[in-house]
Amino acid sequence: MNQYGSFDQIRDLQQFARSNTSCAFFAITWRIRPLPNQRSLVIWDLNRQRLVRIHIDDGHARWERWTGATRRAVIADDPGDGYDYASYTNGSGPAGLSRAARTFVHSNARGVFDIGL
Repeated sequence: MNQYGSFDQIRDLQQFARSNTSCAFFAITWRIRPLPNQRSLVIWDLNRQRLVRIHIDDGHARWERWTGATRRAVIADDPGDGYDYASYTNGSGPAGLSRAARTFVHSNARGVFDIGL
């Protein structure tokens, strides 16, 4: 089974951070093929310096949230040891995204991640 783990996620966030300076949000979505009911999302809110990873599996949402995700911190992060930002929390149900972040997700993946926003 192919995975799209933290190493790959951080590498892609770093590529975005180095190449784009004008966006307020950046999001990555993926699905692991053998798990047809699981979908995942990482959304980086650059203005709030918050990174959220959401997994939706069989109608249930679980999430992880980091603060302190500045452009500089993302570029400096070592993909080999996972996400390293100021604070970490996790939970299930809605992840508590800002209104602007929810609007961004809705406009790009309507209905897919609603339960986790």
